[in-house]
Amino acid sequence: MRRGLELCALAAALASPAFGQQVRQVGPTVRYGKWAAAAAAVGFTVLAVRTNQQADRDYQRLSQFCENVAPCRIGPDGRYDNPDAERLYRLVTRQDREARLWLVLGQGAVVATVALFVMELRQRGEPRNIPFQRLIVEPGGGGLRVGLRLR
Repeated sequence: MRRGLELCALAAALASPAFGQQVRQVGPTVRYGKWAAAAAAVGFTVLAVRTNQQADRDYQRLSQFCENVAPCRIGPDGRYDNPDAERLYRLVTRQDREARLWLVLGQGAVVATVALFVMELRQRGEPRNIPFQRLIVEPGGGGLRVGLRLR
């Protein structure tokens, strides 16, 4: 939770007017880095989901093992008496920690993506990478007006 607040504070600082005063033109790092950060956010989130699903499957295996194969008693030290059950339990807890890490990394990549998009929006002047400068798209009476600007 605290890390999330720190990342939000960083994004707010990047989006502040004081920071925007310092950004004159964005370089290729910002221009292409925002897309790399977005791809990282998607990739980390996919890894988090897959790891969590595997942990759920292994937890089901542990439950079935305890119901069908051997009773799973927990000893006074908090561990399963059966070494196979303890091994499965440790695997599940490790996978849960990994899934949490992937999810936090994905959230951090989302914050970085937003910050990079804001940095690009705060640049001075017209962006150089608009391919259709003559295309007009604007709200019109009761709909959207689309057209071409001719000289």
